[in-house]
Amino acid sequence: MLHVRQDIRLCMLLDDPALHNPMQQQHFDFDELDSLLRAVLVFVAQQRFAQTVIFLAGVQGLMAHSGHKPVPPLQTQVDQAQAVARSQLSAMSFAAAWETGQTMVPEQLLAFALTTGK
Repeated sequence: MLHVRQDIRLCMLLDDPALHNPMQQQHFDFDELDSLLRAVLVFVAQQRFAQTVIFLAGVQGLMAHSGHKPVPPLQTQVDQAQAVARSQLSAMSFAAAWETGQTMVPEQLLAFALTTGK
């Protein structure tokens, strides 16, 4: 049930009208950041490896900015997803995807999640 609520939080976050206002900076609480990390698990399960890396790099940037560290079970799952994605991409593709994700602002990252998830 907890994951369902977190998925609902992610959906609500992705539908936030603030995303459409580039002048308003998006801030995330720790539960929202964890929900964004769970989206990484969805991308890797769908075998969208480049998208996994792009999104993970972006979310980790948000987490570094906020000082948030996910709980160990989630962090372990994310580490495994990253390892799977890394094993499926060339070193050059992985690095390019990582760089793309790191350069995204929060609004771009959420828009990416919406368009990639379809």
